Amino acid sequence: MPYIIILVLALKLLLTEAGPLTYGLCQAGCAAAWVSCNAACGVVAGTVTAGAATPACILACNGAQGACYAACAAMVLTPTPSSRDDTSCLILVRSLLRESEADEAVPRESAFDEPTWENRKYCEQLVDHNLGESSPKFCQNYYSTEEFVDTAYQSPPPVQWHRALTIVEVTRIELLTCQAIFMEVSNMEDADTDDVDAGMIHCAAALGAIPVYLEMRFFGKSLPIRHNFTADNLKRLFTHEQFIEDMHRLAAHLRNRILDRWKAPPKFVIFGNSLTGRVATWARLTYPRVFVGAVASSAAVESLVENKDFNDRVAAAFANEIIGGSPECLQAVTRAHESFGNHLHTAAGRKQLVEIFGFSEGDLDDPRDQWMRTGNGLLGFAVKANDPTCPDPYCNVAKICEKMVAVAAETVAGSESEEQRWLKALVTIENANTPPSNGKTPSIKTRIEWVRNPATRGHDKLRWFLKCTQFPTFDTCSTGSQCPWVRMNDSLNYFFSICEDAFDITREEVVRGSAETNRKYGGKTLNNTDNILSINGEVDPWLSLSVTQSQPGSPAITIPGAGHATWALMSKIDDSDFKKYYDEILDVVRGWLDLRKPARLRRGSQLQ
Repeated sequence: MPYIIILVLALKLLLTEAGPLTYGLCQAGCAAAWVSCNAACGVVAGTVTAGAATPACILACNGAQGACYAACAAMVLTPTPSSRDDTSCLILVRSLLRESEADEAVPRESAFDEPTWENRKYCEQLVDHNLGESSPKFCQNYYSTEEFVDTAYQSPPPVQWHRALTIVEVTRIELLTCQAIFMEVSNMEDADTDDVDAGMIHCAAALGAIPVYLEMRFFGKSLPIRHNFTADNLKRLFTHEQFIEDMHRLAAHLRNRILDRWKAPPKFVIFGNSLTGRVATWARLTYPRVFVGAVASSAAVESLVENKDFNDRVAAAFANEIIGGSPECLQAVTRAHESFGNHLHTAAGRKQLVEIFGFSEGDLDDPRDQWMRTGNGLLGFAVKANDPTCPDPYCNVAKICEKMVAVAAETVAGSESEEQRWLKALVTIENANTPPSNGKTPSIKTRIEWVRNPATRGHDKLRWFLKCTQFPTFDTCSTGSQCPWVRMNDSLNYFFSICEDAFDITREEVVRGSAETNRKYGGKTLNNTDNILSINGEVDPWLSLSVTQSQPGSPAITIPGAGHATWALMSKIDDSDFKKYYDEILDVVRGWLDLRKPARLRRGSQLQ
C-alpha cells in the first residue's frame, strides 16, 4: 500500500559550491524529486514500464511536486526575516514508497458490502452527566469498524509550511489515513448493526471513516441504573441532554484511542434519523467544536403540543396520486373509519365490533380504550413507513387504496350492508399487516399500571416518557379536522391523561416542557447553527415539525414520495431511487470534513 512522505532537508553543505539559493534552483530540486517519484511508480521518460502502478501513484507524485513549488515560492520569493540572512537552504521534496511497493489505492469493489463490526464497551460513561466526574459510571455498549479506513482513496492534505524555520515542519501525510469518525446512537432500541444509518455507511465507505454505533442508554446492555425506573429517575437520566453528553464523552475517548495510532486528530460527524436525528442536530448545536456536522433524517425538532397537521398529512397521503393514492381512496378510508366510530356510540354497536374484529368483551367500553385502539387508524399501517417497493398485500398506500376503492365501487351508499363492507375491509387489511395474536390486548388501565411499575423499562414506557416531558408533540384526531381515522371530541385530553396517570406529569408541566425545549434549541431555526443537513420525505407526517428550508450553512433536502427516513434503512442502501441522495449527503459531509485541512486538536487536549 503506497504512501507519500514530504521530507524536508537543509542542504547548506550540499550547496556550498552552488551559491545562493534561487527560485530556479529550488524548482530544479522539485523537478528532480518528481522524476524520482515517477520512477518509483514505474514511469520512466513518460513510458509506463511493466508492473507499474496505476494513476493514483502518479497523481500523488504530482501533488507532492505542487507542494514543493509552493514551498519554493514561500521560501525564496517571499522570504521571512529569518530566511533573508540565510538563502543557501534548499527545500528538497522526495517521494518515498513503503517497502518499495507502488500499488494503487483501490476503492472497495462495492462500497456497500456489510462491514465486520467490533463490539466494545465504554465503561467510563457517566450515569448522570450533570454531576460531572463525581457521578457513578456504567458500561455503554457500542459497535465500530475500521474496515473502510484502508480501502477508500483520499488525496493527501497540503503541507503546512512554517517559513520561519530553517527546516520546514510538515504534517505527516499518508495516502490512506483515517481523518473522520461518524457516530450514531441507536433509536430507542438495543444496538443492532442492521439498524445503522445507510447514509453513514455510504459516507464512511467513500471517505475512509470509522463508523461508530452507540447503544442508547436504558436499552440493551447499556443501563445507567438496573432497577427503580421511576419517573423521578427518568427525569434525571433519560433526557436528550444525557444522550448528547454520552456521545460527547465517547467522542473524547475515541479521539484519544485513535491518536495512539494516527497523528492527525479525527473529525466527528454525527448521524441520526427520527428521534436520533433530533439528537444529532442538537449535539451539533451544543458542541459545534466537537461535531463538525450533523446529518439528520426525518428529525422533528420543533415541539408542538397539539400537532393537528400530522393526521392532516396522513389524509393528504391517501389522496396523493404520486404514491398510489387518490381522492376516492381518501374518501373510502375516511368513510370506513366513520363506520367504526358510529358503532362505538352504542352497546350494540360495540358488541358488533367485538365480533367482527375479534376483540374481547369490554375492550371498547372505556372511551380511553376506544381512543387508544383507533388513534393511529385501523389499517395496521403507518403512512410514515410507506414503501412503494414493499412486497406484502397491503403494506403501502397504493395497495391499501386499490383495496378500498374496490370496496367503495361494490358498496351501495345507505344500504344495510355498506358499513359491514367497510368494517370487513378494515379487518382484512389490519389482519394482513398485523396478524391477530392469541393473547388479550391490554386495556389502557393495564398499560398504565405496567408503566408505573418501577421494575419496567420497555420501549413504550420510555417513548411515552419523552413525549410527556422533553418533546411533547401529540398527533390528535379531533372532530372537525381532516384526520381520516375515528375523530373524537378534544382528543388532546387523552394524551394529557396518559402523562398524568402514568408519570404524574400535569398538563401544565407538559406545556412548559414543550416551551423550554423550543427555547433552548430554537425549534426549526436551530439557533442559526450551521453544518446541519436536514433530509425529509415528502409524505412524512412529521414534515411540518422538521427543517425543510435550507438555512445559511445548513442545507435541506426533501425526497419526493418518500416517507419517514426510509432512505436511512440499510436495506435501501442499494436502492437506485435513493442513490442520488446518498451522493448528495456525501458531497455535503465531504465539504464539512475538508480533508485538505487537518483537525486543530492536539494530543491530550480536551474536546469542548
